[in-house]
Amino acid sequence: MKKFITTSLIFLFWISLFAQPDDFTWNDRFGKDYISVPKDQRCSGPCNVFAAIAGIEAAVQIYFNKTAPLIDLAERYCYSMYCSGNTPGETNIDSTLYFAMANGIVKESCMPYPSVPGQGQGYYYGDYEDLLCSDPIVTIPGYQEIALNTNQELQRAIIDHGPIPVLLKNVSSTLYGGENGHHAVLLLGWQTGASEIEWHIKDSWPGAPATWYTGFGSNTDIFDFSPHFCYIIHKSEGDEIDCSGDNCSSIFNSRYYTDNDEDGFYYWGIGSKPDSCPGACAMDFNDKPGEGNNIICLDENYNPQPAPTISGPEYVCQSGDSFVLNVPSGFDVSWSLSPPLYYFYTPTSGTTATAFVHPKPQYIGKQCTITYTISDDCTELQYSKSFVINGPREDQVSITVEDAYGGSPPSQYGIFLLCPYTTYYIYYNNNSNCSTSGYQWVLPSGWTKYYQYDNYVSINTNSSPWGTVEVYANTCCGYKKIKTQHFSSGYNCGGYYSVYPNPASTEFTIKFSDKFDFETEDALLEIYDSFLNIKYIQKGFMKENTIFTNDWKDGLYYIRLKYKGKYYYNKLRISH
Repeated sequence: MKKFITTSLIFLFWISLFAQPDDFTWNDRFGKDYISVPKDQRCSGPCNVFAAIAGIEAAVQIYFNKTAPLIDLAERYCYSMYCSGNTPGETNIDSTLYFAMANGIVKESCMPYPSVPGQGQGYYYGDYEDLLCSDPIVTIPGYQEIALNTNQELQRAIIDHGPIPVLLKNVSSTLYGGENGHHAVLLLGWQTGASEIEWHIKDSWPGAPATWYTGFGSNTDIFDFSPHFCYIIHKSEGDEIDCSGDNCSSIFNSRYYTDNDEDGFYYWGIGSKPDSCPGACAMDFNDKPGEGNNIICLDENYNPQPAPTISGPEYVCQSGDSFVLNVPSGFDVSWSLSPPLYYFYTPTSGTTATAFVHPKPQYIGKQCTITYTISDDCTELQYSKSFVINGPREDQVSITVEDAYGGSPPSQYGIFLLCPYTTYYIYYNNNSNCSTSGYQWVLPSGWTKYYQYDNYVSINTNSSPWGTVEVYANTCCGYKKIKTQHFSSGYNCGGYYSVYPNPASTEFTIKFSDKFDFETEDALLEIYDSFLNIKYIQKGFMKENTIFTNDWKDGLYYIRLKYKGKYYYNKLRISH
């Protein structure tokens, strides 16, 4: 049996600082319309029944958070069954809601309302025999009268409880002209005009049913018409809006909830959180698809609260840099760092919204994550932010190597395999948001450094192509060692000569390795300019051969050694 809820007045004493939205209506919540089509009451008298039944229909749709199918209940069923009072024609909102609580309301098709204007007067009583069906029956667990005194109080009641049925005294001439009288409507929401609040109403006025906005006249407001407000209770002491019978709508199967903006907070329409909903206790007030993390619940003063966000640096460069979680009130907070914890000095976790982190300086470019966990009585939610410690992210920087022909040497397990007596160009590449400049290269002692320009260096391996290269630079985190690269001896090298310096200005030297047979007659050295015009030819060689280039133009030159039937290439740049 339903537990009848007391209908004594509740007086709401709210201060004037609440920050309700400028515009709000249950007719359009994130593109959803919870409100059924307005119906024509046909005659004067049944407006209270129509307003109350419209409130029940809206409460069903909003509580279960579904807009299809829209439920359609029979005003005539209540109007004909004395639900509005003992005297035919005397209607009021309270007795209609009490009837719905105690007896329930059938769907419209079970007892259709008259379609001929004026015929409504004939259905005050005595037509129960016209009931076509009694299945399904929709009941509510209760209702509540409320005394409201300000626009802000009424706005908050509409948000908290859904559309509000209201009886307004001596309002009809203001709204419709003609003879004055009382009228009941359903308040759906409001919009803020230039000088007044306009209320969004669902109206069953004879001949002109509609949803429309009104400010109730230029010199009046809704409270000038002695309003009597009620709201429908959705759930109380285990009872909730319900449907019984074999033909109940699928609306009643379960309550629907969404997280369209993927901020971890859910929207479920109205009332307490559905039992199956995984989110926080507070409902997302602004679950707009595609909006991203923005506004979630309203606080106790109805100020909108932003979704939790983490602010902090992309690069943590020094001990004591901090992160801050912007979190609504009412949540417990904790945080932790990952991975691994030996990248940091303690603490690596805490229970405050502000987290200070202390990276160890020897770990450069490691990507890490701070994870905040917030919890209330309903759930835990986690929010994470990635950051990099002490310099450019290690997987966004690299070393590449080119030989004099523009080719890349082979590599194994990240180690480049170089050839002896070979010229290479070693490049440091940075694709991170942490800029680098002022490079310093530490090279193996057996190598010859020809020159360095910006982010690359030109070297010759001589007889020892192995070793380790270290790169230092100014970074967003200060001067750091930003890369270590290992090299080893390659295979199938076949190198017989090296060229240095490269680039050259007035002269350069071609040095032959010990593998070169100086006695052979099958050797020819040729140098071509960038247009492939022959510039130099030599036969017969010494260990080191100097070539003067005072009269050579700046540019790239190609060196080709023909030796024992094979060709070996190199490149030379002249820059005076």
